[in-house]
Amino acid sequence: YVMSNRKPLLIGDLRSEYSLYSTDGDYYDSRFSSWLGIPLMVYDEVVGVLAVQTMEQEAYAQDDLEILTTIADQAAVALENARLYELATVDGLTGLFVRRYFDQRLVEEWERSSRYENDMAVALFDLDNFKRLNDTYGHQTGDEVLRFAASVVRDNMRSFDIAARYGGEEFAFIFPRTDEHEAQAVAERIRHDLESNPVESPAGPIEVTVSIGLAVATEADENPLSLVARADAALYKAKALGRNQVVLASSL
Repeated sequence: YVMSNRKPLLIGDLRSEYSLYSTDGDYYDSRFSSWLGIPLMVYDEVVGVLAVQTMEQEAYAQDDLEILTTIADQAAVALENARLYELATVDGLTGLFVRRYFDQRLVEEWERSSRYENDMAVALFDLDNFKRLNDTYGHQTGDEVLRFAASVVRDNMRSFDIAARYGGEEFAFIFPRTDEHEAQAVAERIRHDLESNPVESPAGPIEVTVSIGLAVATEADENPLSLVARADAALYKAKALGRNQVVLASSL
């Protein structure tokens, strides 16, 4: 009712007034007697409802409505800001962060790692033979493969890791406070899970493999870009060695 009519609603006795505003029958929930709802408005569009309820009858008055309206206005602004921030930082196809956000966080994690002398690793991930896959099955299937690969990445990322779409079929990872052995374990899980789970398509199952280059920050790295460059070199080595593998920059 609140969303359809775009206005607040104050009910003092749900049992007797519920049917005036709802078409799904009488009210049987004994937990609540009073209800107050305010529409959340963003650019003159209702995006939700902020509601409170209590066991006490006739619990809310006009003053409560005005206070909740003020809160709802602030909440709507916060929701819209969060939505805009997500649009600016999250890739629409994969749900991973965008390149710009990755570059920003790379600098931040580099500075934090240097300040506290923590380990830090970066990995670059490239789907093998992706152009051939697109040419064979079409770009819609290619998009499905990208979405699936991104879901595998998310499932294997720890809460403090950062994963981004770096290019077309290339992803990039930041592993804060992580040594080479730990980062390699995450990368190998991603590679294994992709290899072990073909992507279903109208043309049948499609086997997907990935090459990953991994670099851990060392004293020789002058800046975060040199760390990414070493991970990139390791990625090229993984492809040169036959793809579907993780190569450590320290092995080059």
